[in-house]
Amino acid sequence: MRQRTIEQLNNIVETMQALVTERDILADRSKKARIDGKSAKREVADERIRVIDRKLGWYRGRVPADMIPAEVNAIFEAREAESAAAEVMTFTITKSGVRLSDDFRDNLIIDRYDPVFATMSDRKLQQLRSENSEDVVTWNVFRSLRQIDPGVWLPALAQRGLQGAEPLPADGAVVSLWPSVEPPPALVADGRAEGDSEIDIAIESSTWVWFIEAKRRSDICPRTKTRQKRDQVLRNIDVGSYYADQRDFLFSLLVASPEASPRGAEAVARYSDLARTRALLRDHRPDGLANLRAVTLLTWSDLAVVLSVARDSVARIDEQRYADRALEWMQQAKGLGLP
Repeated sequence: MRQRTIEQLNNIVETMQALVTERDILADRSKKARIDGKSAKREVADERIRVIDRKLGWYRGRVPADMIPAEVNAIFEAREAESAAAEVMTFTITKSGVRLSDDFRDNLIIDRYDPVFATMSDRKLQQLRSENSEDVVTWNVFRSLRQIDPGVWLPALAQRGLQGAEPLPADGAVVSLWPSVEPPPALVADGRAEGDSEIDIAIESSTWVWFIEAKRRSDICPRTKTRQKRDQVLRNIDVGSYYADQRDFLFSLLVASPEASPRGAEAVARYSDLARTRALLRDHRPDGLANLRAVTLLTWSDLAVVLSVARDSVARIDEQRYADRALEWMQQAKGLGLP
């Protein structure tokens, strides 16, 4: 009788292991369907996962704790952690229906406790609370890329965002978010002071600088406080070229689509004529912006492609996971997946 009971327990354990294997396959299918936008296939896979989880829960209660496979315990621990996280996330709804998290960290998927938040302005922290925040998308995507070998994702990003430009060497490339950059000194010589510019994303190395201005549901500012004809794109090109100094400089406007940011798309089309852009700025730029190499439009769908390339190409498992998680978050939470 004792031998038969042990045999039965072993059979249950083997059944659980087989169910875990099947569950992993279904999870991969669900993830692929979500990224590809195939909701029907995703729902079929997710429903099958729910059935398996119920079976695993039933079997889990019928074997001694020390016989439960570690993979099964991991599934239920992850589910419990998700439930606990959902319970502690609190938020308010604005009159316009936008959700504001009480703790901005609830909107972040990476580096939630980075020391940069200790010195970040209250205005910026408040912006990170909003579910519609461009800063949240910027943080989650580019902070994830910062954890991955730039030799893998930078060529893909340059291919999507710098059409026709020469390849960027990835050696020594670093990513910074929201650095403050001074304007060219000659710009303020006429007494019309212009403050520092906050750059959404700066990617740079010893030989080149790439500034990216990120928009999602908004458009560029058509003017500055002191200059009616100096829009946000022209301002970023000017301060970026000056900041780059002897290094090549490139600028991209990152948008959900040209239709979502029409002024920005129009400005990029205008300033992509580099000779025209240099002429507009020549009065205070005696260097003629000789280092300006490209002005382009980039979309969040392009970033999803870059994350997909990184996930499928990078060698280290942890870096694959950073890319995979950011790509899933873009698709699931923000609807900014692959084109």
